Amino acid sequence: MADESSTGPMRLRMSGVGVVGGGVLLAGAATIVPFWFAASIVVITGVIWMAVGDGTDAFQGSVGILAVGGIGLLEALPGIGLGLDPVALSGLAIAFGCFDVIAGLVLGRFSSASDPS
Repeated sequence: MADESSTGPMRLRMSGVGVVGGGVLLAGAATIVPFWFAASIVVITGVIWMAVGDGTDAFQGSVGILAVGGIGLLEALPGIGLGLDPVALSGLAIAFGCFDVIAGLVLGRFSSASDPS
């Protein structure tokens, strides 16, 4: 059997964890600083996690954080994006991140149930 961290469901779960973390960080930072600066903090955090983290799990988590930060930067620019405020974007990120984690768990169950070894 392949290494657990190299499976698709595990990568999906770790990306979901990163998206949830990015959403929480964006919501927290946006209460203190302007939206564009909060999104920049999230992007910088994702880059640091990608550079410092070790292995596939850390990389996938940082991709989730970078996704939230990148979308936040687009939403913070006037005339670009859907016009979501940081709390709404954070709520969506947390919801979709939780969905990714649950989907990864379900897919992991199906893949381990069909594995004959």
